[in-house]
Amino acid sequence: MLEQQLQRAPRTLIVSPIGGRGWSSAQWLTYLQGRATAEELTRPQGPADSTLSAAGLVTRFQVERPGGRGYLVWQLPVGGSPSP
Repeated sequence: MLEQQLQRAPRTLIVSPIGGRGWSSAQWLTYLQGRATAEELTRPQGPADSTLSAAGLVTRFQVERPGGRGYLVWQLPVGGSPSP
């Protein structure tokens, strides 16, 4: 189904959640007191979703609220086509 959608609309954006834990209380306090930026405290990105990678998609950007949920936005590379 994903492959069919990408063939019909190759510029489709796919969103997947980033796994992992949110911020600890200490990290929140550090952020709220202005001693650290959200980027400094953001959890490391986990391994790319193998299904999306296998379909030829690449991560375009990451969306994350400080201490909250995060998402990766995927898309085929320019001129790319879905994997068979």
